[in-house]
Amino acid sequence: RNFYIAGFALFLFVVLRRLVTVISNTATLEAKSEAFEKQAKSATDAAQKLLEENEKLKKEGPGAENEAELEKLRDKIVDKNKELEDAKDKLHHVEADLQAVKKQAQGVNTEYDRLLKEHSKLQAELEAAKGGDGDKKDD
Repeated sequence: RNFYIAGFALFLFVVLRRLVTVISNTATLEAKSEAFEKQAKSATDAAQKLLEENEKLKKEGPGAENEAELEKLRDKIVDKNKELEDAKDKLHHVEADLQAVKKQAQGVNTEYDRLLKEHSKLQAELEAAKGGDGDKKDD
C-alpha cells in the first residue's frame, strides 16, 4: 500500500512539474507574442508614415525639396571656394615671407663671411704688429 502511495505521489510530482513547465512556457510565449505585435505595429506605422511622406513629395513635385538642398550645397561650395582663395592668399604671403627670410639669411651669411675674412686679416695684422713690437721689447 505504501508503494502505491509513493508511486502516486511521484506521478503527481511529475505531472505538476510538467504542468509548471507548460505554464511557464505559455507565459514566455505570450510575452514574446505581445512584443512581436508591438514591433509589427511599430513597423506598420513607420511604413505608413513613409508612404504618406512619399505621396506628399510626389504631390509637391519632383524637385521642390531637392532644389532647396541644392541651393544649400551651392552656398557651401561658394563658401568653400572663398576659404580656398583665402588659403591661397595666405600661402602666397607665407611663401613671399619665406623668400624674404631666405634672402635675408643669405645676406647675413655673406656679411658674416666678409666680416670673418676681415677679422682674420686684422688678426694677422695684429700678430704681425705684435711680432715686430715683441722683438723690440725683448732687446
